[in-house]
Amino acid sequence: MLSPLLIPVSILLFAVYNLRQAIVSPLNKIPGPWHARFTSLVLKWHEFRANRTRYIHELHLEYGPAVRIAPDEVAFASAGAVKEIYCSGGSGYDKTEFYDLFKVYGRRTMFTTLNKDDHAKRKRILADRYANTNIVRPQSLDGIAARAANFVTRCFQSMGGSLDLYVRLHAYAFDCVTHHLFHPNGTNSLQSSKDEEIMREVTFDDSLQNRLFQYYWPAAHKIFGKILYLFAKPRETPLADDFVLDTCARTDTAPFTLLNRLQAPTFNLDDLDIAAECLDHMAAGIDTTGDALCFLMWELSQPSSIHYQKRLQAELLANPDASFDKLPYLDAVVMEGLRCFPAIPMSLPRYVPSGGRTVDGFFLPEGTTVSCQAYSVQRIDRTVFPDPDTFRPERWLEPKGDAERKKLFFAFANGGRGCVGKHLALAEMKMLLQAVYSRFTTLPDATMEPHFSQPQTTATMASLVNVRRDVSDPFYRYKMERLQTKIEGKGNGIKTVVVNLSSVAQSLARPGSYLIKYFGFELGAQTNLDPPDDRWIINGAHEANKLQELLDGFISKFVLCKKCKNPETDVHIKDGRITLDCKACGQRSEVDLRLKLSGFILKNVPKKTKKDKAERRAARKAKQNGKADAENGSGGDDNGSDQASPVADDKGIESDDDALTRKIKTEAQGLENKQVEVKDDEWAVDMSEEAVKARQQQLPGEFKQKLVLNGDDEDEEGEGGGNTVYDQLGTWIQEQADQKEGINNVDDIDIYIKAKELGIESKHRTVLVLVQTIFDENICNQIGKRAGMLKRIISSERHEKALLGGTERLIGHLAGEHPEMYDKVVKILQLYYHHDLISEEVVTKWGSRASKKYVDLATSKKVRKAAEPFLTWLAEAEEESDEDE
Repeated sequence: MLSPLLIPVSILLFAVYNLRQAIVSPLNKIPGPWHARFTSLVLKWHEFRANRTRYIHELHLEYGPAVRIAPDEVAFASAGAVKEIYCSGGSGYDKTEFYDLFKVYGRRTMFTTLNKDDHAKRKRILADRYANTNIVRPQSLDGIAARAANFVTRCFQSMGGSLDLYVRLHAYAFDCVTHHLFHPNGTNSLQSSKDEEIMREVTFDDSLQNRLFQYYWPAAHKIFGKILYLFAKPRETPLADDFVLDTCARTDTAPFTLLNRLQAPTFNLDDLDIAAECLDHMAAGIDTTGDALCFLMWELSQPSSIHYQKRLQAELLANPDASFDKLPYLDAVVMEGLRCFPAIPMSLPRYVPSGGRTVDGFFLPEGTTVSCQAYSVQRIDRTVFPDPDTFRPERWLEPKGDAERKKLFFAFANGGRGCVGKHLALAEMKMLLQAVYSRFTTLPDATMEPHFSQPQTTATMASLVNVRRDVSDPFYRYKMERLQTKIEGKGNGIKTVVVNLSSVAQSLARPGSYLIKYFGFELGAQTNLDPPDDRWIINGAHEANKLQELLDGFISKFVLCKKCKNPETDVHIKDGRITLDCKACGQRSEVDLRLKLSGFILKNVPKKTKKDKAERRAARKAKQNGKADAENGSGGDDNGSDQASPVADDKGIESDDDALTRKIKTEAQGLENKQVEVKDDEWAVDMSEEAVKARQQQLPGEFKQKLVLNGDDEDEEGEGGGNTVYDQLGTWIQEQADQKEGINNVDDIDIYIKAKELGIESKHRTVLVLVQTIFDENICNQIGKRAGMLKRIISSERHEKALLGGTERLIGHLAGEHPEMYDKVVKILQLYYHHDLISEEVVTKWGSRASKKYVDLATSKKVRKAAEPFLTWLAEAEEESDEDE
């Protein structure tokens, strides 16, 4: 018979033991909450509430990068700790039994192996299929592209409505990973309800609470299993199990698939081992990529992030044929998304090896559980990630601090046990975002408030519709977002918020106040004007479809040209009249003053400002087109078609440029040639023969003959000789041109990335190098192809001067063998101007005087003499524009 004192004595001894451990433990030197010395119950409580990550992050914010979270467990959030725990010895420390939670069919997979040697053996089998060289194979990428196309199809079906991103993105991830595992026997859950049910079973029918209870208290779990079943359904995946087991029994998989690799006789894996590995990869591939994409698209849809979405769209639309891995801003968006919401949203516990280790200055005895979580590692150091809780993709484009950011990027874990599917996940994410944001704008659903405490999963696909909705042509040039509304309040306080009115107004080139006031007049409702928070409100409840119909009326009356029916019009108010000046056909149409909005416009005339360069240039082009039409006996199309608008194809642009060049030269004939004044000002530098030779001696080899750099960048390194970063860029470009048999075969993205690696992608001297390396005697045909990259770099007057100076050098260098280069100066300048690479002010100042800064004086005079027709046309066009105003 047991003594009645046994239980209380046992409890007392247990308490004394734990108290002693709390007092003498070496971990006492590590900061943390007081209760972490005595119990792990608080940590377990947060785990059961699925709040471990945020709880530990809050502890890091309070106590620092090293924090004790339980009697025998420490969490770290520093680059040094990451390197020691996960990378030392190649694969870091061994895993804890926590990973037993993820065994499949009772078998250990690569992910659940505890000993790093066992892990290395399994990884040697699998790594080949996840290598980037295998991911970028056409058969692999084509499969991802096809599934991205299926997702886009679902988006088109939801245009103007809502799409449950959480479900659809997980379906996309499911289809992609099963393609990689089992092709041609993968799933199609984006189009098949049966396959979608498998995805839901794997993704949603799981209970974290049940798994944790089973891990921490296995005996109690067995006893209370039936009771727990009522509250936390255990994972049951018969459909998924059947699918994986049946598919793994097949032998017709493609060579690039994981199953094909696992079935190789040399590895001697049995059927259950193979099925377990495949099911584990399938589940991981759904959750990580699906969750990360869901967060990223939700974040891009926020009002505070919509400008990031627009910048991403601009890059994608400007580079429609670019590969997903050649788009710098897309890469930055994905990196920032993974920083804010890592693909592995949990701690990765490890055991301290025999003998103990010192991490971040703290000694840890062997057997101590240590871990890092990406959520904290990628936020805790504000010197590396300023404003860490702010989504800002641009931080990944900044050369300063790039190495430090990469050290702390832990989204896929590090070391030999890092995520083997990293390259597959990145390809899936980038290709999906490229497919979606080159076609759509996403906004939060009208029923949702921005940035709830928990991420929401429904986004509105704000489809781009034709400005003229009576034109059904999908290639119609003029697009706008479909109006999105949100009904707020109730009773007498009910109101309608037009969520994207500013964006629509921008597409129509009209103030938002015009649109909201027009809606108010038509609906007989009060509205606000110019809200500081961009919340445009109409009193009452009004459906988006009704407002869209009213918008059609606004466009017809206050936007479209009455002659050619194009929306390229400017509003002019003079002498109590409102006219629409069409930039497409030159027609001036009067607006009906009897309309209520007309009175509002007349009473709220915006202050006159001098037209900017883009407006003046558009007006000149419209006038030129109008004259050409008149001479040819053609005009606008009265039937309201889009045919009167300029066609933006390559041939059309080229012929327009040729015509404009001839027109400039013709108009300049007969003008008295003015003597070009020579002044040694900011454009000037010593161009004596001795100085030129001295500078040329600083450049490597053949590069000296073509690329000539001035020491005009006082704030940059490399001054005073030596192999500068600019020399390296120029030499690299020339080497690439030699390898690829011509400069035209060197990709813009590769050049930009190289400049970024050298830290000079924003420097004006980079422009000087580029002009002399990416262009040759065929420069007129090359400018259009290179304009996108140059526009990314040219950001100031100094950059524009470097562009013109580099062009002078190029022409001077080539003129010896190609004297016709001087005849091309007008065309070159016209192309620069057409592509917004130079401004009127800079080119006019440049042309007003010769300079010795970039070339000898004789060459400078010849170039400016050849440029006179363009400069004269520019000056006369400016005078005409001022007279029109």
